Amino acid sequence: MIDIDPSSSGLPGIARLRDVVGAVMTVGLFLSVLALIISAIVWGFGANSSNPHLASRGKTGVLVPCGAAILCGAAVTLINFFWTVGQAVNCARRSGDRFQDLLQDFSRQPLENEAGPVLNYQHRA
Repeated sequence: MIDIDPSSSGLPGIARLRDVVGAVMTVGLFLSVLALIISAIVWGFGANSSNPHLASRGKTGVLVPCGAAILCGAAVTLINFFWTVGQAVNCARRSGDRFQDLLQDFSRQPLENEAGPVLNYQHRA
């Protein structure tokens, strides 16, 4: 069995890499703000010039940077969440083959009734 956990001291430069990732997230947020401002200007220009296509593009442009900012802000939390989900799958695998345990707990026995064959799932105590 292989048991590997992430280590912040395993490679040189990990602290610097964290700084770089933080800087990239900051740049992403700055670009989201810039795109939001430009899209709001396009939306206003399209609405005031009676150009519905331009106004529609501006509205869409306002929503996209908001979504990008949400993703930039939630990136670390999302990665940690999915890391935890992955660890839960790994822990279930380590505690014995859980799938085999479930297959042994539930047995399928076909029964007959007036409508035809029925599957009956019985839990062993």
